Amino acid sequence: MPVNPFAEDLGPFWTSDTPAGIVLVEFLDADGMVGPRPDATITATLHAPDGLADPAVLTVTADPETESIDVEWTTAPTFAAAGIWSIRLQPATGSRYAPLAFVVQADDGWTTIDDARNEWADAPQSDATLSRLLAAARTACLDFAPALADGAAIPVGYQLAQLMQARAIWNATKTGGGDNLGAEGLTVTVFPLDWNIKALLRPKRGRPVIR
Repeated sequence: MPVNPFAEDLGPFWTSDTPAGIVLVEFLDADGMVGPRPDATITATLHAPDGLADPAVLTVTADPETESIDVEWTTAPTFAAAGIWSIRLQPATGSRYAPLAFVVQADDGWTTIDDARNEWADAPQSDATLSRLLAAARTACLDFAPALADGAAIPVGYQLAQLMQARAIWNATKTGGGDNLGAEGLTVTVFPLDWNIKALLRPKRGRPVIR
């Protein structure tokens, strides 16, 4: 019995993107190996980060040459919100499968998925996990940094601090301890800003006086 649908190259998208084409979905067994395609009829729905269903129409067909299914965007969705979206597959009988999560990002001056992957060789493979780390790091940085004026460009120091904090949170998940936050199986240890990150967000000004 397949337990987990998997789709390669699903996102990330931008809030202005209009996806098209076909998403090839395979089903993995408990060992992470590609299993047989389900026999039951499957329907697919698109859900926004708030969990609400998007009116986009997704058509599911069985691939005649493989054990996969094709999920086609027959009506383009409107990616109005940045965050983690999902395609949810529901068989005609039984419980739905785990959602196919993908990231929609905004061009808002903060670190993007592509930025993070270009500068962080060991970033988590999952875009959804990386997006959560960047979001948590952004919140931590904003809580400490001086407030920016509305519409102001994001300083380079803030961007660097966000990426450094995301890496620190990710590393902390491997050591355990602390308070936890997360969703869909991801546990993120709340990790305080270190002095290097604080220095990027609140750099010292002026020159020290030697007496």
